[in-house]
Amino acid sequence: QLPVGLTVSAADIVSLMQSGVTRQSTVGQLGASGTFTQTGAGAVARTMQSKLLDTVSVKDFGAIGDGVTDDTAAFNRASAYFDTQVALTVDAERYAYTYLVVPPGRYSISSWDLTELLDRRLQVVMYGAALIANTVGKHVIDCIGSRWLSFHGGVIYSSSSVIAKSGIQIGPKGSEGCGNNSFTDVHIIGYFDQAPMMNLGSE
Repeated sequence: QLPVGLTVSAADIVSLMQSGVTRQSTVGQLGASGTFTQTGAGAVARTMQSKLLDTVSVKDFGAIGDGVTDDTAAFNRASAYFDTQVALTVDAERYAYTYLVVPPGRYSISSWDLTELLDRRLQVVMYGAALIANTVGKHVIDCIGSRWLSFHGGVIYSSSSVIAKSGIQIGPKGSEGCGNNSFTDVHIIGYFDQAPMMNLGSE
């Protein structure tokens, strides 16, 4: 039985058999050149990089989800990525959503900044995930000035020892409205200084 491997890096050397000849490559080269083919008639081969880009996760930006590590910066890097994407404002694109996955886990955060995301059509899928407030007096999720945000599943929790201001804050900012936001199967529980959800008005 072979010993358990250690964590590898892209620069680590591995050996492989190619056309009957043993050659060497790096882990990074193998990952870039690997392909994936879905089962089923008509499926085509894709690079692993292309396949992995189908889904964007907060873990792509460093989130851990162990309930201890502060994942705030990782969540905010994820939302900053979507803020750089082209806004979907053409009628034909009105329902062409982008997706961000929060995998199952317990994520300790102070305040997730989703403010002023206009027309990005972002759907956040959080089934099996819990966002746990770690800072007193903050909105666990702040959506002020954002439109077309959609949340699916998940728990937002604030304990009696760390009382957040609210679980979710939504509302307009300046002249920008905040309509067409939706929340499905999102459970906001625990202790909050103002309210589980603060709706400051919408268009």
